[in-house]
Amino acid sequence: MLSKDDRVLIETLRIEKGYGAKKLLDEFPGRNSSLASVKHLLHQIDTTGSADRKTGSGRRHTAHTDRNASVVEELALSQE
Repeated sequence: MLSKDDRVLIETLRIEKGYGAKKLLDEFPGRNSSLASVKHLLHQIDTTGSADRKTGSGRRHTAHTDRNASVVEELALSQE
């Protein structure tokens, strides 16, 4: 997974020096990222001009809703 700092560094090297995915992985071997994830990020930079994530993107967090909490509480109490 790429941190925010990694994404900014990759964006800078892509724009200023034209680095590709393999060159970036060669330059920073200690980073724990795959070729596919770097290629995906570079595609995002090339199309939008930024490495920032779009607001609201990503997986929704629905596990901790009030409704789910009350359902779990009712189930726990019914077991007693």
